Amino acid sequence: MRLSKESKELKAAIINDYGLNDKAALAILQTALEARDLMKKAQRLVNKEGLTTKGDRGQIKSHPLLATIRDARAQFLAGIKQLNLDIAPVHDRPGRPGGR
Repeated sequence: MRLSKESKELKAAIINDYGLNDKAALAILQTALEARDLMKKAQRLVNKEGLTTKGDRGQIKSHPLLATIRDARAQFLAGIKQLNLDIAPVHDRPGRPGGR
């Protein structure tokens, strides 16, 4: 799956900030970002169509893509956690990064 421009930029930043260079880590990152793109795409559709839809008998029910959003978000966060990216990157000097 091709990554969105935003995810490609995020991938490059993560690789640079965290120094990822082994094939396994890059594969996990790719998969996590694909899940992120799916989440974003589904979220755009839900934002357009609404949180609810009518069922086949006219009843109101949750939009079916809400489960896709939930699952894709969990996959993205699991990939980030598996790569230990849920912690701050190592910097070459002590203290907080500049401008923050």
